[in-house]
Amino acid sequence: MTALFRKAGGSIKKVFVCSILFTSGFVFANDAKVYSDIKSAYYSGAFPAAVEYAFTMEQEYPRSLLLGKALSFKGRSYFKLARYEDAARELTKSCELASGDESVLCASLYWLGKTYCARQEDSLALKAFYDSCEAYLLRRPDSLKSYYYLSLMNAGMVYYRQQKFSEARKLLEVCVVNGNCFSTEDFNSVILMLFDSYLNEGNNRRLIEVYKNTDVKKLDDVTGASLALDAGSAYENMRQYKDAYNEYVKVLNGSDSVMASLALQKAYNVASLHKKEVGEDPGAVLENAKGNLREYDFLLAEFWTRFATDAYDSGDYAKCRMYLDNAETADTAEMYTELIGLYRARLDSKNTVSILNDYMVKSSLSEDSEYYSSYRLLYARSFALEGKWDEALYNSSEAYRKSVNQASMYLYALSLYKKGEYEKAVNILSGKKLESHELNMLYAQLLAKTGRTQEAAAVYKANKDSLNQEQTADYAKVLFLEGALASSFNTAVSSSAPDAFYMAALSAFNRRDWKTSEQYFAKYLSSKKKGREAYALFYSGYAQYKMGQSLTAFNGLNSFVQKYPSHSLTWNACIVGARAALQNTNYSGAAVLAQKAVSVSIGSEQKENAVLLLASIYSDAGNLESALEALKPYVKEKSDFGVRCRFETARLYAKQGSLEQSDAMYRDIQNNFTSSSLADEASFRRGELYYTNSEYAQAVSRFTEYQKKFASGKFLDASYFFIADSYAKNSQQNRAVNQYKILKEAFPDSPYIYSACKNLVELYRSMGQYDLAIGEARSLVQTFPVESKADGIDSQLIELKKLLSGESERLVKLQKDYESAGKSSTEKGRGIGTQLCELLWEDASTQKDAAILAEELFAVQSKKSNENREAAFAARTALIAAQYNRAAGDAKSAASYYLKAADYAVGTSNHKLAQRVLYGAVEAFDFAGYEGDAKATAAKLHELYADSEYDRRSQKLIKNYGE
Repeated sequence: MTALFRKAGGSIKKVFVCSILFTSGFVFANDAKVYSDIKSAYYSGAFPAAVEYAFTMEQEYPRSLLLGKALSFKGRSYFKLARYEDAARELTKSCELASGDESVLCASLYWLGKTYCARQEDSLALKAFYDSCEAYLLRRPDSLKSYYYLSLMNAGMVYYRQQKFSEARKLLEVCVVNGNCFSTEDFNSVILMLFDSYLNEGNNRRLIEVYKNTDVKKLDDVTGASLALDAGSAYENMRQYKDAYNEYVKVLNGSDSVMASLALQKAYNVASLHKKEVGEDPGAVLENAKGNLREYDFLLAEFWTRFATDAYDSGDYAKCRMYLDNAETADTAEMYTELIGLYRARLDSKNTVSILNDYMVKSSLSEDSEYYSSYRLLYARSFALEGKWDEALYNSSEAYRKSVNQASMYLYALSLYKKGEYEKAVNILSGKKLESHELNMLYAQLLAKTGRTQEAAAVYKANKDSLNQEQTADYAKVLFLEGALASSFNTAVSSSAPDAFYMAALSAFNRRDWKTSEQYFAKYLSSKKKGREAYALFYSGYAQYKMGQSLTAFNGLNSFVQKYPSHSLTWNACIVGARAALQNTNYSGAAVLAQKAVSVSIGSEQKENAVLLLASIYSDAGNLESALEALKPYVKEKSDFGVRCRFETARLYAKQGSLEQSDAMYRDIQNNFTSSSLADEASFRRGELYYTNSEYAQAVSRFTEYQKKFASGKFLDASYFFIADSYAKNSQQNRAVNQYKILKEAFPDSPYIYSACKNLVELYRSMGQYDLAIGEARSLVQTFPVESKADGIDSQLIELKKLLSGESERLVKLQKDYESAGKSSTEKGRGIGTQLCELLWEDASTQKDAAILAEELFAVQSKKSNENREAAFAARTALIAAQYNRAAGDAKSAASYYLKAADYAVGTSNHKLAQRVLYGAVEAFDFAGYEGDAKATAAKLHELYADSEYDRRSQKLIKNYGE
């Protein structure tokens, strides 16, 4: 037991007090008198007096041996006066003065624990109680046993209050075993807490064991009944339903009506839920109890009504009706008429209103009745089911007025929602605690209706885990309206509701995820619920168009136009469908839809766009006459659209090759519509017209006229560029250079600067002005590093430097072509490289470079995977490698390369080269002293090319060899 206390509360502090020094000032026996007064005052309930006496004791007898006891009573008195802070202080001082006096220490620590309990300082309270117990356990005097068990009890109560039922149970069990140490009241409290701790721990078997060993007859009726109810609960937890029922019946047959009513409910529940195990008719429970409840006859109607409501809540409507019948036959039925009527109305949904009317009269129901709100609520629900929203609104508002609860709020707000009074409905629900899922969903819908999409989204998010399929779709819609497209899509795809398919498609559409959008529109269109079918059909076609599925898009949008000729999106469908048809080169289909767009246009803007599209379709189809005809009605208009039609007509003439007519139309816009935004461009297009048709002199004339008329024109820089290029194409290089220079100086930020500089590089190069070309190339590399790298300007710069240093144009060109072809990594590159080797070999200063490149190329050309295709080139590169090695004195390596060259030359029927390299091999072997190899090679040469010049020369070389 001591170990238990040490675990829970720790050991008591040991207080050591110095021995009292006896001096000539030793106190007289008067302190005993004061102490006696303190005790008398305390036990008579005069707590202020006890405090005052104790104060006197402290002042007059500070060294009294009785001071610790006096302070103990002072602390207890403060406790009785609810002055807990003072009590804690005095009791602590008492403990410090108590020294080895267990009687004072046990009492003071106990009351200190009580004080801490009152101050809800549980940890300090527990320590005080355990210290009190430990002080007792040092000698275990019988006189202090009560403090020991009271401390145990109070510590157990602290744990119980903290819901630490395991710790509470350990202490309370000790108290119950030693029940004779407690008052009846305390024991009753202890055993009730113990049983409740058992239940909360799930320690049902231990509860039953203690219950069976408890003499319930010695307890008061209420406590005994409470223990029996707890035992019944424990039996239920152990699935011993018959035993549970028997315990409840004991209480039901007892004398306490309150406990009997509780037992009646429990007995009924266990009997109805576990009929087989209990073996009693649930309906007989109350019948059997009638005799015992005769003096409580007023409870019968109440219980029958209560059982009826329980049966209704559990869905057993037949029993509910039977119990309502019993309730109405009871003596006190009039007390429950209103409630009975309410449930009868709930049971009969077809006659709800008439039943409510009857019982309102029968019960004289008034606004003051506690059921008035429920009646109005049921009226409202019934009218709502019938779609009678005016009546539903009146009754729900009455219900709400009398009782603001979840049900009345819901029906009132729903009725307002159905009547379109969204703002008022929001005000009803705003700031309220909404407990039901349906109420939260209604609130979210109302917030969305009033444009509060952010708040609506927050409500949906808070209820995300309980959303059904349709509500998830609504959530996705709110997120979409918030602009949270990714979240809207992710939410929508988690639902299988058709509206969710639509929202997923729409979210993907707005994110330009055309494929996903089209897939979900297809799912929506294949579903049964298609309230937005027209929109889905259009957006699906548009998505297909954006994905390049032109044929599918055209078919879908054409179908839309046929099915919805007057829809708000018909014009859009015509336009997009026509463009889809164009992508599929279905010009006739495109023209039909464009013509339809013209006819269904709403407003001038739509019509003008449709006309221009129609003309462009005819133009793309090559039907230029029809295109001109489509524009003809509007060409003479003075409006902006008329000017646009003139402009498009000029373009069509140009496409026809009617340059003069096109030029005249552009000139008309240039001269007569100077304020038009197209005048500038029309003037520029005149020059472009002739430029694109290679009439460069006319182009220069028109561009020059443009520069004069539009000195600040938006195409001014372009005009200088094209004038320069026109001069260049007419071989007027100096004039071209001058125009490019003007462009660079006047328009340094023009997008044409890069092309102008690049053209200048070519012009200077063609004119042989390599230093100027290098300057322009360097400028390009520095100013336009990305573009110049892509166009190979850095390579051109290298070429220009070579040209400036005196290298031939052919060598520079071959080097450039070799690099452009991928060098030795490609077959084409190796072919060009072979030519480059031969050109380099022609110059003694670059023969080493030629040999290095030749060996690199030969190594790749002679691979088995390449040699069949590249044998001719391999023979040539091997020759260069052989010549270089021979000149370097490496005759052996030279001979090897000569022989390889011979193999490839013979194989490609290049007999001239074959003779040459075979002789080269003979000569190299001879120089190296390999007579045998020289003779063998000479023999091969003689065999293949007898009497040739190289054969005679080789025979001459070897004629002096020994046999």
